[in-house]
Amino acid sequence: MMSCMSGTKQPVEYWGIGQFAEHHGLTYETVHGYFKQGYLPQQDAEMGEPGTRGWRPGWLPVTVTDGWFRRQANATTGVVGERPTAPAAARRSQVYWSLRQIGAELGRGRSTVNRWYDDGRLGLPDAVFGETREPAYLPATIRRLDLPVSTK
Repeated sequence: MMSCMSGTKQPVEYWGIGQFAEHHGLTYETVHGYFKQGYLPQQDAEMGEPGTRGWRPGWLPVTVTDGWFRRQANATTGVVGERPTAPAAARRSQVYWSLRQIGAELGRGRSTVNRWYDDGRLGLPDAVFGETREPAYLPATIRRLDLPVSTK
């Protein structure tokens, strides 16, 4: 992995479902269910090709911490609990490419793109996603790098 130099622009950090769940004291499965049901706020970004195994939603930490839950007293027990609020109006999220998607877009294998990442040819990622801080790049960043495209 690349090390960050002092004064270098840091990538934007997006939290994944696991970090979302941890912050709110819920299980991954609960938050994943909320996501599938449309109860989470619109993701701020997404990485990878939608509908594929590598696709990841991402939220800025402020989105996760900024009032997504509303406190509500249970009428029967009087216990104050938290319930997800309805999501805000949909907005377009920022799209990033994962290393896997960069390979697919350029017709290159995963090992080639991983080598480019490790040796610094891709530069610092524009963003990192989730607990694993998976690197992600804006498509325009990759296009500017003038990387070799496979002609196969």
